[in-house]
Amino acid sequence: MLKDALGMAIASLDVEKPQASWNMRGAWLLQTASSSCAPGEACYTDQLRLTFLLIVLVGAIASMLCAFGFFREDKDELLTPLTPQLVVKKEERMILQLPFDSKEDNFLVTKVNGDIFCQVESKWPDPFREGSKVPEVEVRLSNAKNQPLTMVSTVVDRNFVMASHAFSLCRNHNKDEAFAFVTPEHPENPRRYFVRHRMGYPLMSLDGDFGPEGRISIRGLNKDNYQICGLEKTASGECQCFVLQHIDAGLVLGALFAIRLHSRLAQERRLAEQAAESAESIRAAAQLQPPVVPEGSEADRPPPTPSQADASEEAS
Repeated sequence: MLKDALGMAIASLDVEKPQASWNMRGAWLLQTASSSCAPGEACYTDQLRLTFLLIVLVGAIASMLCAFGFFREDKDELLTPLTPQLVVKKEERMILQLPFDSKEDNFLVTKVNGDIFCQVESKWPDPFREGSKVPEVEVRLSNAKNQPLTMVSTVVDRNFVMASHAFSLCRNHNKDEAFAFVTPEHPENPRRYFVRHRMGYPLMSLDGDFGPEGRISIRGLNKDNYQICGLEKTASGECQCFVLQHIDAGLVLGALFAIRLHSRLAQERRLAEQAAESAESIRAAAQLQPPVVPEGSEADRPPPTPSQADASEEAS
């Protein structure tokens, strides 16, 4: 009986394997699978292969993501600064003084100790001059030796309305070599300005209170929302700008002067609109008034009496 029971147990474990004709497609795979992966047996070889392939795939995806993030972070270093000579190198926090809220066209940007950092010159063409080309407003930055550094320019019409709501930051006063563009978030009532490279890469953003009415408090953020610069009006009435180390101060000043120019253009446009409205109201009022007859003219004389009319006929 023991032998019969053992024989029955072995017979129960002996599973009949499927047979397939070798003429069928995939017959070898079916025979191999049936011979190596019978029910009750663990396919450790296939599991190891699948696990290895999964580990390789996950590692490749992780490597691609790390490489993409690494190259993306280093893109700032690959870009040549707008003004390499104005990059803050020695100071951890450089402070500059400039008349941001004034209407001066030409002025100096100085350090706290009084040294000249750069010169600023504004160019306002006369849009009403006959034969003038497309009017452009320019703000040029030069060093203490009057060597060109950068330029802010935009195109306006005769009413000081910007043609494209964007300011170009150019190298070395060359309008054909645009480095970046400064655009307001809302042209009519801007609360934030964006500075983007000409290829569309974000460089920085500026938000806060831009004046000229009220307080002035501007902060500059890089693409990671970390503050790298700022501008505030002190209690003494001076506007001070700070720039952190390894930041291009020329790019910061160019963006600030673009904001200043945008506010100035908005004021000029409002003045032009008010002047046009006042001229139109004066013209309309003149049309409604009756014509004024000069004193002593024939219209003021009373009609002649019959005797005067007969006398004038006899005289004629």
